[in-house]
Amino acid sequence: MSSLFKKLNTLISAQIRDLTGSQDRPSAAPAPRPGTDLDAQIDGLRSRFDAALAYQDELQARIDGLYQEVADWDAKADQALDDGHEDQARYAIERLQFTQRNLNMADADLREHRSAAQDLLSQINAMEALFEQARQQPRVVVVVNEH
Repeated sequence: MSSLFKKLNTLISAQIRDLTGSQDRPSAAPAPRPGTDLDAQIDGLRSRFDAALAYQDELQARIDGLYQEVADWDAKADQALDDGHEDQARYAIERLQFTQRNLNMADADLREHRSAAQDLLSQINAMEALFEQARQQPRVVVVVNEH
């Protein structure tokens, strides 16, 4: 999912450069005009951001499940020790450690995802602000009179 955000970041950065008239843009590429397809592109990016938020909720639900699983394995290990079943306790502890590692990785994924989503939202907002500013600038129409 982070590769999607990297691609979106590149796309947004390029469009912001286009709006600001940066010299990094190749001269053959026409600058986008306010009111053209940028509205649709921003809407598309907003939709992708909404999908990213939904995925974030899925990650959080997975993490919540892993926390519960860690607690369950811990309780099973304690119960096995109390009952004198050393092999069962050892197995429960191994599963607890395995689940804890998965939990740590999922936590790291969620942190990275949240950071990427926040960066994407900031860039979308900056792009919208530049787009709105470009929309409000007066346009000059040049009429050539051929005689």
